[in-house]
Amino acid sequence: MAQTTRQKLKEFVSNILTKPALVFDIETIPDKEKIEAYYTQEELSEKETLYEVSIGFHRVISFACTEVRYNPTTKNFEKSDTKLLFNPDDELQLLLDVSKIMQQYEYFITFNGSRYDFPVLERKALFHGLQKSYKDNTERLLLKELVLSCSELQWCHWKHLDIFNLLNLKGQKGGLTLLLDYMGLQKHNNMTGKEVYSLHQSKDYETLKQYAAKDAELEATLFIELVNFFRS
Repeated sequence: MAQTTRQKLKEFVSNILTKPALVFDIETIPDKEKIEAYYTQEELSEKETLYEVSIGFHRVISFACTEVRYNPTTKNFEKSDTKLLFNPDDELQLLLDVSKIMQQYEYFITFNGSRYDFPVLERKALFHGLQKSYKDNTERLLLKELVLSCSELQWCHWKHLDIFNLLNLKGQKGGLTLLLDYMGLQKHNNMTGKEVYSLHQSKDYETLKQYAAKDAELEATLFIELVNFFRS
């Protein structure tokens, strides 16, 4: 018998009552130079935006994360301040910094992470050849193994909760913005991920960083609101 949304959420929540979970969100931009070297102009003309190319041609420029932890005194989940890693010029260094954060956690919460964030990190880890080094465990850390192990899990496995899949939002237009509106939560500037590229091109890094950090914060808030909704 298929689990209900409530049952799936309850199963995940039961595993993070004693350990924190990391809510994270990445932002990427199309790597225009590599895209134009691989795709023909005819192929590109058929795409509405450069984001429609294979995710292997996306470059990770930011990683925003928030920790959610259960407070046994209040019997509620609480979120920490959002941490943002932003490096539009050095993807490898960004991934190394990301790996140091992700290794501290066993449980992850995303919005569409099983379709995007984890697969992108997986491909980028493979591209840069990141793997466990037995000679030097301070640099080329466990990103490859960590991302592969997480992305191979089912979307609502005990280690990874994908809110997008939990609520069966496939095919629903609006995604996170629509859901936030429904829950009465305000999205920063009503921006979408497709606007990240234009912000990067214009070097409006402050707006870009605010948007990236806000997404992770809102996803953490959304998780807490969902827990409270299904608990009531």
